[in-house]
Amino acid sequence: MTLRLPIAAISFDIDHTLIDFDAVLENSLKKVSQAIASEFVVHISTTELVAIAAKTAADYDGDRNDFLEIRKLSFENALRSKRLDTGFTETLFELFIEERFRKTMFMQGAEELLSNIPKSIKVAVLSNGNSDPKRLGFDHYFDEIMIGKDLDYKKPHVGAFSKLKEKLDIADPSHILHIGDSFNDDVKGASEAGFRSVWFNSERKTLNGYASPAHEISHLSELLPIIAQNYETLS
Repeated sequence: MTLRLPIAAISFDIDHTLIDFDAVLENSLKKVSQAIASEFVVHISTTELVAIAAKTAADYDGDRNDFLEIRKLSFENALRSKRLDTGFTETLFELFIEERFRKTMFMQGAEELLSNIPKSIKVAVLSNGNSDPKRLGFDHYFDEIMIGKDLDYKKPHVGAFSKLKEKLDIADPSHILHIGDSFNDDVKGASEAGFRSVWFNSERKTLNGYASPAHEISHLSELLPIIAQNYETLS
């Protein structure tokens, strides 16, 4: 008989775990690219915008976790690279923000999963990014939300996980199951903090670190059966 372990909470990464961030970003950058073409009759592709954003982030002297400020600066740099009026930056940024937070593009199975987690289990978000469930309108699924702007320490730092444990008011970190797509940030970070980790490996990558997840899944629909088989909730 399988020994069922106690579980009091589940924490989720957001981007690439619950939200299809690549699709959201592509749609948002398309709006920017189209606006530039309409205003200046100059084409800057989404691929170019991504590359300029990466270089902007690498050169940025401020907080590199201030993703929106870096994104805005990258639009200014994109305009400057084509010798276009950088006064159009604010318009591009507003268009980007409107599309970025207009609609939640869930990963397949995410809504069904969130809707069917047992009520006795606390549910939380622990993300380094800026995808805010409150802004995107699905915060009702969570008891606690900690995203990049709320964190003194970023994953995989133990401090990020410890802070969430405190906010959830759970003494034993092994009673928390953390799910995320990043092997380093989510699996290694959670394991070192004493959480049980679930690697959401939708791309079926090969393990390349010393930390092993408690579980590995390639689709979110696999999570609830794992919980039912291996864990028992704490009343």
